[in-house]
Amino acid sequence: KESRGFYSNIRKTVYYLCSCNFAELLLMLIGILIFKSPVLVAAQFLLINILTDCAPAISFSMEKAENSVMSANSSATQSKIFNIKSVISLFIQSVFIAAMSLTSYIIGNKTSTVVALTMTFATLGISQILHCLNNKFQGSIFNKKIFSNKLMNDSVIVTLFVIIFLIF
Repeated sequence: KESRGFYSNIRKTVYYLCSCNFAELLLMLIGILIFKSPVLVAAQFLLINILTDCAPAISFSMEKAENSVMSANSSATQSKIFNIKSVISLFIQSVFIAAMSLTSYIIGNKTSTVVALTMTFATLGISQILHCLNNKFQGSIFNKKIFSNKLMNDSVIVTLFVIIFLIF
């Protein structure tokens, strides 16, 4: 059970990091193509990467193995980290995060560029932190113990606090 749990945690971590980084890539590329300027300044982009990648990725390693990990057949656990279904899901989630962030930039840009950059920073950071909770479980989160990983809870709270502190 433990080895399947480790594999599952590695898979969740890689999936989370790829989906968040692909969303950031999409956001920056689309922003530059549409607005002829980046939708995040370099410092904001680096802060997003430090805040939303490091702590959640480490906390995924502390996740306990789900009970359903033993019900999967062993060939499924030895398969590739990414299959076609997971790549499509990763793409959809990345596009959604990028679209939310781009929408906040468009709304904020009606006021000023500074407001637009701040709104994009907040939207991208908060959506990626909430996305780590989404990646904790296979299937619905409503029948799971979403707050079972103390390190994950602490990293989410601290990261949200830092993002809010940086905004104000």
